[in-house]
Amino acid sequence: MSGANTFIGSYYVTALKAVSKMAALMGETDYAATLAARAVMSATNYEKVCWNNDFGYYVNIVSLKNCANSYGPGCFCDQLCSVGLSTACGLGPIFDPDHVALAHKAIIAHNRVTCPPMKDMQKHLFDGDVAIVCCTYPHGKLGAGTSLTLFLMI
Repeated sequence: MSGANTFIGSYYVTALKAVSKMAALMGETDYAATLAARAVMSATNYEKVCWNNDFGYYVNIVSLKNCANSYGPGCFCDQLCSVGLSTACGLGPIFDPDHVALAHKAIIAHNRVTCPPMKDMQKHLFDGDVAIVCCTYPHGKLGAGTSLTLFLMI
């Protein structure tokens, strides 16, 4: 995957927060402070770069040259991948909570499918099943961007 994105970025920020906590527990206060500051700076930059206010979700920043393995402007279900992990581990929020709430709503609005009418040619879904498609392109696809069709049952 190429370009800035909150799929990988959320793990990076969570890792910085976790290692900062571990360093503090080990008495490495200067290193802990450095990592904590880097976590804040990184989260802030992901917000600035990846949040698309018009779409209401986080996007992958790519160009036509490097979009072949990236989701670009798509609504990717993993855009908030480590947000739950950070919260569950007591590390607190990663991104703007209002943006996270809007992104969750966008994922449900754009990526939720039911069978029927969804036609699943590989028979992952049966009548009455509800799932989340990994990525949709409600605002158009960039070039040859990734076509992800994996289903997550809910």
